[in-house]
Amino acid sequence: MTFDVPAGHCKGQFDAVLLSTDLEPDDAVAIKALAPRLKGVPLMVIVGEGDTDGKPQMISELLAQYGIADGATVLQGRRSTTPYPASALMSYRGTAAAPAVSKAEIAEVSSAAHLTSAVDSFLLKHSAPFALLLKPPHELNGVSSGALARTVAAVYGSFNFVAYRAALREDTPALSEDEALTRQEELMHAFSRCLWIERSVSVGRDATLDPSEVCTSAWAPLSMDSSVVRLITAWNEVSLKRFSQSVSDIGREMVAAFESSGTDGKTDGKTDAFGKVEALSENASKKVMMINSIAKFRGQQLPLADPLVVASLLDTVGTLAPFERKCKAGHDQKGKPTFNPEPHSSVATLFAKSDDQPKLYAAALAVLASALSPAGNAKLPE
Repeated sequence: MTFDVPAGHCKGQFDAVLLSTDLEPDDAVAIKALAPRLKGVPLMVIVGEGDTDGKPQMISELLAQYGIADGATVLQGRRSTTPYPASALMSYRGTAAAPAVSKAEIAEVSSAAHLTSAVDSFLLKHSAPFALLLKPPHELNGVSSGALARTVAAVYGSFNFVAYRAALREDTPALSEDEALTRQEELMHAFSRCLWIERSVSVGRDATLDPSEVCTSAWAPLSMDSSVVRLITAWNEVSLKRFSQSVSDIGREMVAAFESSGTDGKTDGKTDAFGKVEALSENASKKVMMINSIAKFRGQQLPLADPLVVASLLDTVGTLAPFERKCKAGHDQKGKPTFNPEPHSSVATLFAKSDDQPKLYAAALAVLASALSPAGNAKLPE
């Protein structure tokens, strides 16, 4: 069996899949949509982020529910300090009368080097591996150039890349932010081909999957999956509290920026307090939009992030492919990503001008609706 990508930059047939996930709700939806195409395909799953040890068991139960646990290997990757709700860990547990049973193997990981070696061996073992990276790609650090060069990848950036760079600098304190950005970009270009997805330049920074009229067809099958609903609800309850606290903290940072500045808005004659507040306000704006969306839909929504990556891989008629732009992965002086066109690049991104973003958004939702529908999931067990 192979995992087939019918169109676009990642088009091809792949004999194994490396999947990395932090098991947030958008990851679960992405995996659910992709599951029928992964049936029988060798699968290595790295779970990470969060402050819990329970994710390997949770992903093994998720894989079992969606019919892709047989032959899958699960490994624990790098954790973080971000709280992961205990109730979310139970989302795929089943009931006391019918507990979840998974044939996925949860392998022991003794060290980061052990994990790197396992990933390297998995990619080298297969002739045409695919990497679906839905969390910070820590597990690729140290993987051989030969293993990466034979691998086609699809990756969601945004906060995943922020966390990836923070980990790089934590491990190597002498590494500057600019150097970490360069390392991140070099990783993408090390793959045979890489599709790099960012919401901000494709469907819009705040695009979500939710019960609104525009998302009805894609949301309806999710609302009937009690496991997904439990995960979404548990995650959004914690997120709402975390984002609210973050906005409060940002407000205090804004005040402090001017309390320590002179009348010219300079801090110690060097730091531009207005510039600092500008950056803080952009961060606060993102958090407020998230809070508003979660509250508006009573906790039943998720970012169109990881599902957008999967939509690009499931697009059988090529409606998303025209939005792909081959580019050189880069960054500007503020550290924000740049996507300068480069016709022969191995890296591509989904890119739409602001007027075209609603069209791409609608196209992605249509692909997801088809994949999540009962017909699209016909290969899944009852």
